[in-house]
Amino acid sequence: NGDVIRLRVKRTVSGLEILGSEDTTGSEGDSLLLLNGEPLDLLPDTTPEPGDVVWAEVSYDRADPTDSARAAKSRPVVIVEVREGFVVGRAVYTRNSEGRGRRIREPERAGLKRNAVLGHDVTLIPVDGIRGRVGSLAASDRRELGLS
Repeated sequence: NGDVIRLRVKRTVSGLEILGSEDTTGSEGDSLLLLNGEPLDLLPDTTPEPGDVVWAEVSYDRADPTDSARAAKSRPVVIVEVREGFVVGRAVYTRNSEGRGRRIREPERAGLKRNAVLGHDVTLIPVDGIRGRVGSLAASDRRELGLS
């Protein structure tokens, strides 16, 4: 009917999850979102795919990703392969001071800063260690990585 509504949302690996409206006047079983007058239930897809850019803890060294004592930093990561319980990713940096990496051709389309650099080293990241989805690489960057 053209009314504007405000919703509470949460970012998941695959996008946004609708948590509910700020004004919860409907009954608990009522759908909060309608599409063409029909209830729309959005099921969050938390399965990462190659080419996705996610936010995750990246170890400073290439140690065992399940070791809780390792030193790590949260940063964007491009997923290059999905395995059972883990993803293989390459960290994204804002500077390339050590010359290890290549510029991403279309970083803004992937939700990254303009001078984003994709590191060469790969790291294993537990799927439950992924903190959220940033975006997805553009087709030109996917081709360059052999992901298309």
